[in-house]
Amino acid sequence: MAGRVSSLSPPVSPGVLSAGPSMASVPDGSLSGGPSLTDSTGYVGPPRCEYCERVFFTSDYPEEEEPPIKCTACLTADFCDKKCMNRAWDLHRPQCKITQAKNAKNKARKLQEERLRKQLNAEQKAQAAAAAAAEEADSYALKAVKRYDAMEERDEVKRYFAAPFLQLKEAVGKDDAAAQYVFAMRLYEGRGGVKQSFRQAALWFRISAMAGFTTAMGALGTCYLAGHGVDQSDEEGVRWYRLAAEAGQPAAQFALADCLEKGRGVPEADPVYAQALYELAASNGNEDALNLLNYRRHIAKEIAAAEAEAERRMTPIQKQQRDYLKWLAKPLADLMRASLDGDAAAQCVMGYKCAMGKAGGEKVPEKEKAVIDENDFAGAQKRREEEEAEKKNKDGKPDYKAAAIWYQRSAAQGFALAQGAMGCFLFDGRGVAKKSRIEGLKYYKMAAEQGLPDACYCVGDSFEFGRGCLVNVSDAIVWYRKAIELGNCTRSKEALDRLGLSYDGEKERIESEQKAAKDAADAIQRARMAAAAAVADAKRKLALKQIKFGGVEKKE
Repeated sequence: MAGRVSSLSPPVSPGVLSAGPSMASVPDGSLSGGPSLTDSTGYVGPPRCEYCERVFFTSDYPEEEEPPIKCTACLTADFCDKKCMNRAWDLHRPQCKITQAKNAKNKARKLQEERLRKQLNAEQKAQAAAAAAAEEADSYALKAVKRYDAMEERDEVKRYFAAPFLQLKEAVGKDDAAAQYVFAMRLYEGRGGVKQSFRQAALWFRISAMAGFTTAMGALGTCYLAGHGVDQSDEEGVRWYRLAAEAGQPAAQFALADCLEKGRGVPEADPVYAQALYELAASNGNEDALNLLNYRRHIAKEIAAAEAEAERRMTPIQKQQRDYLKWLAKPLADLMRASLDGDAAAQCVMGYKCAMGKAGGEKVPEKEKAVIDENDFAGAQKRREEEEAEKKNKDGKPDYKAAAIWYQRSAAQGFALAQGAMGCFLFDGRGVAKKSRIEGLKYYKMAAEQGLPDACYCVGDSFEFGRGCLVNVSDAIVWYRKAIELGNCTRSKEALDRLGLSYDGEKERIESEQKAAKDAADAIQRARMAAAAAVADAKRKLALKQIKFGGVEKKE
């Protein structure tokens, strides 16, 4: 032991070694509360520092001092503190690596043993479950010699439902499946002179189900799903529901459809098969399925009516915005395909993606470019040559030329959002052959006439400052007011304030006009109601006269 210690200890001065007693300086039996450092059993003794050979937890060890620390790599060697650990590292490194390798090997062996143990347990459980399922299936196949249909089971249940307990007990003793089911129901509900017991009820449900009683199969499936009297198992409950549903039990068909729809007891939900089972159960007379289907049809009609009403009330701009948002969430491949097919909303979104550098290098095909450039502005030929020479944009930079082509194609179909964007491109000279505020104002006007609020503001701004037209403040005020009515209030308010007009007064004027229109509509409605009431009163008086004079009106 001393030789091993001296081989790990670095050559230090005597002053360093005096900090703690050496292994050789500690006599046998001098350690308090423990055996010697090395005895016949292989006990190594208290921990000691691998560098300065200080022994811990002895009579010379002060209680207020900190305990030794372990090597953070091998977790076996002890040191006084980090200083001793760092000083002894060069000598401790070879043994540390050997210990680490042993620890890693032992850990891998333990993990392998644990994995094999878990795998063996899982295989044993699976084999046991498969054997139990096969045994139960064989038992069911042997005992289900009689197949009841729904009407027969209903009549059998009615016959025993109100029967006295003694009569029911006698039928149960004769292995009557219907009587066993009714007896199980009494145990399940705690009525008919028996005490409630889910465990006994599940047992009798199973006995009746083994005899081929499909209603009992469905009841047993309910017990498994709820965990009443048996261990809760969605898979087992669905299995019994499926057996009963295949035998033609309407209630089980409805319950199985509910499980399939919610994904309970099955690997994944199957709403299509669930809907088919709902319809099958409804056709077989299940009231729950009928009520559910009627409710869903009613809700579907209400939703369709609400969507139709919302569609009817939507303005053309709102419909365009809805289509724009729909295509904005679509994949780029679908968007490109729809754009080439001529969808105006898709073309507008494609223009936006090109302008923002999100088109992924997609370009307008040369045939499409040629068609667009035929009706383009001056310099179309030059721009077409530049686009043919330009490489596809793959680095995510904006492609304003492609964006302008898509915007122009969409604007030609009357898409207001694309018309407004095209006006911006022409005003700024982005993606077009020549900057033209006159042409840009034309696009702004086309979008504003369709009710685009931002386009109305841009038209007003153009008239106010003479951009693309002569200065016309009165027309600018008209377009600003229209922008306010359509929802662009902030910038239009600032514009009216700039022109010396009160935004609050403008708002009051709009509200007064709307109130006057509403009052006029109410007056017309009241007049129509009064006229209808007068006509009804005249008809009533005429009918009274005819009744009074025997069906012949009296002549004055």
